[in-house]
Amino acid sequence: MHPSRIIALSALCFVLAVHAGYSQKSAGRVGIGINVGETVSIGLAPVPMYGASFIYVVTPSIYTGVQLGLLSGSASGDDKVFDRVTAFEVSPYAKILFTPAKELSPFFKLNIAFINYNAKLPATNSDPESERNESYSSLWGTFGLSYALGKNVQVIGQVRFFDIGMSGKGKISQFGLGAPAVGIEVFF
Repeated sequence: MHPSRIIALSALCFVLAVHAGYSQKSAGRVGIGINVGETVSIGLAPVPMYGASFIYVVTPSIYTGVQLGLLSGSASGDDKVFDRVTAFEVSPYAKILFTPAKELSPFFKLNIAFINYNAKLPATNSDPESERNESYSSLWGTFGLSYALGKNVQVIGQVRFFDIGMSGKGKISQFGLGAPAVGIEVFF
């Protein structure tokens, strides 16, 4: 299926779900989240990002938000893909909880990720100083579990099952279980 059709179908499902449950009593809450382990591709290398989320509860089963990620560091060893990298991610998303009234709830999350990175590549004989500065976008689909620690705190674990490259150099798409991440969400 073409990525534009996936986006259109996802948007339609989101609008229908929001319309069906808009008057729920916990709608309108906001929250913040922190996650560890979400990966992005720097060249062909998956690199873990550390991020924060800003969340809006549309209904008890529909959340929207934006995820921000930042990575800055260096690598060592003979098989390193880069010497130094700085990356930034902005990723709006919609999340559907399948059993929102339960303590343990499975969920599906759909992100549109926009990533920019600058990487200094290891020197070679033919190219002593190489640097790559690129931007790309991807469509991410994630399944996970949310465990409620009371009314205002949720611990989440998730695994991405597709990553469809939409723009940028290479436009790489990946399918399968990958990019595991854990996090915590706090609601006000």
